[in-house]
Amino acid sequence: MTWLLAAGPGMQAWAQVRESLRPSQSDFLDLKRDAENALSKGDFEKALALAQRANRRMPDDLETYSLLVRAYLKMGKIDQAEKQAQWMLDIRTEHPLSLLRAADVREAIGQWDGAIALLNDAIGRVQTPREKAEILLHGASIQRKAGRLDSASRLTEEAHKLVPEEKQ
Repeated sequence: MTWLLAAGPGMQAWAQVRESLRPSQSDFLDLKRDAENALSKGDFEKALALAQRANRRMPDDLETYSLLVRAYLKMGKIDQAEKQAQWMLDIRTEHPLSLLRAADVREAIGQWDGAIALLNDAIGRVQTPREKAEILLHGASIQRKAGRLDSASRLTEEAHKLVPEEKQ
């Protein structure tokens, strides 16, 4: 029977079927977008499921791991979030997104200084004033949690100087 598929229209049809079953890049992007939307709506279980599907399709995508970390943290599954953040660091140690998610995990377990150190590393790796301001505001939030109100105030002022047109 296989000799019938070796050449001709049958083989072409089989190749088309195989190609149609392969996940497309747009499907992957749709999964990430839908996971982000579910996170923003507070549907953490759905966000996690979508991010896991996206992760199976493209296992080395940092944004997908970021979604996994955020979903796990929102669900209170810190151990799982930490594993995913570690994967991010293993894939791209110095990438700002990896550092930010690792900082989120440190913050979740109350390791304020570790979180701040990761944010300080990340801020030197982003380009835009808006990105820097977001990291500074994240740092200010952590400093407040740590009871360091003067430092939190200073970071908030720095962020406002970077993007003065936006209210912080």
